[in-house]
Amino acid sequence: MYSLAFTGIIWSAMTLFADYYLGSALINQLRARNFSQTTGQITRSKVTSNDSGEGTMYGVSIRYHYEVNGHSFEGKRLRYGAGAYSEPDWAESAVAEFPEGAKVTVYYNSRNPAESVLDPGTRGVNPMLFLFITPFNAVMLGLWMAGFTNLKMQFFPSPNGGVRFFRDEHILRVRLPRHPAIYRFLATTGFVAFLELFPIAIFCGGFDPRPSIALNAIYIAYGYGLVTFLWTLWVNNSGESDLIIDYTRKIVELPRTFRRKTRLQINMSDITRLTVRTASETSGNGERFTYIPTLFWESDTRTQGKLMEFYLKRNAEQFVEWLHPQLEVPESNQHPA
Repeated sequence: MYSLAFTGIIWSAMTLFADYYLGSALINQLRARNFSQTTGQITRSKVTSNDSGEGTMYGVSIRYHYEVNGHSFEGKRLRYGAGAYSEPDWAESAVAEFPEGAKVTVYYNSRNPAESVLDPGTRGVNPMLFLFITPFNAVMLGLWMAGFTNLKMQFFPSPNGGVRFFRDEHILRVRLPRHPAIYRFLATTGFVAFLELFPIAIFCGGFDPRPSIALNAIYIAYGYGLVTFLWTLWVNNSGESDLIIDYTRKIVELPRTFRRKTRLQINMSDITRLTVRTASETSGNGERFTYIPTLFWESDTRTQGKLMEFYLKRNAEQFVEWLHPQLEVPESNQHPA
């Protein structure tokens, strides 16, 4: 848990820094459209390259001279946030557009004439970078939500591990969605955006494609995410993920989760025990544990069925302790493993 929290802090810090950098660059580019204009001359314009060990990055080194109200200034900003990228096309295009010795229009801040830019407004690189940062933001928000949920359960514990349920006179419905809708939205949006980056970067102009291409890719990624969110929300609220306990018929119905293709009916008298099983997974951040409430029953063969997954053992045990009497499991079997 501590390693996951540390990973979340580091990931969030880097992602928020990138968000701030890209967001401020976009705002400044939009602000520059209202700058005053004057004529300047390019004194330096060349493509730069830097081998970082993971590939060569290409940028633009530019200088230009301009005058405002009789005062001379030297600018070196092509665009706000213009950095270096792995393909040279954008840099070569910029140098060709602003060659040494050329007379150019310089956009400057009338309140601070030393602040200037050659290329105001948005280009394809702005939505492209937004698309690039989308998977990182999706992971960050997912980590925040998981952390908030864990903190909420620690400071405001629930008697049943935070699981929703609905009860009428003869039926208890326990809502056990495999994946919350908001997590599906984040995962789908981030994954689609990640997949779109490669064909755009390879076939459509690298990190500076036509703005319409990058914007359409954003619409597609977030559109798929929204559709997945609404679909998952509808499925989760429709009762498809509900564990149903029918006290009149003495039957338990398991939802279509954990590879169950249909709802599974079990006689309550066949239930032998309900316990918490522990699954572990090793990754670069260490070993992560998942706690799985599991129902066992007797039929033609001894059978078991997963009900839900928790990342906090306490929540899983609270849920099992609460569910035991609801299922009328014999007292001798009411001890989580």
